[in-house]
Amino acid sequence: MLICPKCKAKLNKMDNTYKCPNNHSYDISKYGYVNLLLSKTNAGDSKLMVDARCAFLEKGYYLPLAKKLTDLLSTYINKDSIILDGGCGSGYYDSVIKNTYPNIIGYDISKDAVTKAAKLNKDLLYFVASSNDIPLESASIDCIINIFTPTFANECARLLHDDGILIIVSPKDDHLIELKKFIYEDAYLNEENIPVFNSFDLVESIECISQSDLNKVDLDNLIKMTPYFYKTSKENLDKVNNVDTLNITFAFNIYIYKKRTNY
Repeated sequence: MLICPKCKAKLNKMDNTYKCPNNHSYDISKYGYVNLLLSKTNAGDSKLMVDARCAFLEKGYYLPLAKKLTDLLSTYINKDSIILDGGCGSGYYDSVIKNTYPNIIGYDISKDAVTKAAKLNKDLLYFVASSNDIPLESASIDCIINIFTPTFANECARLLHDDGILIIVSPKDDHLIELKKFIYEDAYLNEENIPVFNSFDLVESIECISQSDLNKVDLDNLIKMTPYFYKTSKENLDKVNNVDTLNITFAFNIYIYKKRTNY
């Protein structure tokens, strides 16, 4: 299923290495993932963001979303279907979904994120790669899930079987609105745009909304795992240190697409 990022030939696993017929080889890390990103620069989420996200997700705040995704899949795929988690992050959603759908593979451009995912889900295959050039065979996937990550529709269409399913999760306009109002004087709502693709038809749109009281530690991790940490002044970030708890809304749009024929 994996292909060589250099020559696009099929990769075969040999001991602790993936190798193609043209003798390009890629070592499997001690954590079980393989780095198929040709660029040597560190890309994607930093270790600070990944660690904060892991600590936050472990508290179960996004479990309703993970369960909702698992329930939705039953309408579109079967238990043996192959799922690709694009931009998998730390593998949290995979850890929930795999209990019903065990054939999951995932990738992320962040090596730190893939390391976490491979540690959390030792039974799943993970690799480091970019979403615009995914080293997988064409028509090898039944369902792609993109959670808070850019979608390259043509690449997704290439990977999916005919009638394959693409699921995109994005924040609703009021996602984390209480946090925004707390740290910003001019808090704004997220802009909601339904993605439109030539290669996919939208077949269903669903909301997933929940609320939770977050303590100071969880608020700190939430901020560190978002762009707010890098785009907000220290003065505004310090406001969080003055509260014990804050009720936060978690609101998501889930868009389900079916691949069009002839793509």
